[in-house]
Amino acid sequence: MVSILSCRMETSGGFNERSVEQRATSGDYDGTPAIARDADFGIRWAAWLARGRAHDRRVRRRLLVSAGLLVLAAALVYGFVRS
Repeated sequence: MVSILSCRMETSGGFNERSVEQRATSGDYDGTPAIARDADFGIRWAAWLARGRAHDRRVRRRLLVSAGLLVLAAALVYGFVRS
């Protein structure tokens, strides 16, 4: 069983386990992405961000309307109970 804080790397001789802390400080990683970006990456990324912004606007609008209706309903209930 592998613990959460360990990483298994397949090697020619089986598996080699090194902790996350060792990997982070070992200097093996040079900062380059593991997969090269293709020519359409910028276009796809911009579309992804646009979809995210549109979704955020829809959610915020829905929450605003729902909160307004909840406040109105609470005020009506309070008014009927109080009188």
